[in-house]
Amino acid sequence: MPNSHCIVVYGNSLALAGIAIALRHNPALKVVTIETDSAKSAEQLGAIGPDVIIFDRAQADANLLARAQQRGVRLVIGVDANSDQMLLYTAQRSRATTMQDLARAIDGLVTEETHSLEET
Repeated sequence: MPNSHCIVVYGNSLALAGIAIALRHNPALKVVTIETDSAKSAEQLGAIGPDVIIFDRAQADANLLARAQQRGVRLVIGVDANSDQMLLYTAQRSRATTMQDLARAIDGLVTEETHSLEET
């Protein structure tokens, strides 16, 4: 069985709740929700060590991207339910795209991991 990918849903908006529910249907993903208003949210994020962080751009934490970069998070996704868009942040670049691409972005990580395991 391939390693599961840890996805942190960072926030408590309705859009994020729906995303978390949808992602939990994939057995290759471990989905953890962290409340942004918690005094310990930065500590929780560091302790979990996620592969992906998904956050609501309307509730953005000014230091989230810097913390994610310091911890080697592979992908940070900022969703905006009002405009049906999201921004994908990786170590190399950021890219705007639609919410429909969210599953494909996550699925790409799972597929990449599966291919890596098959090659070894």
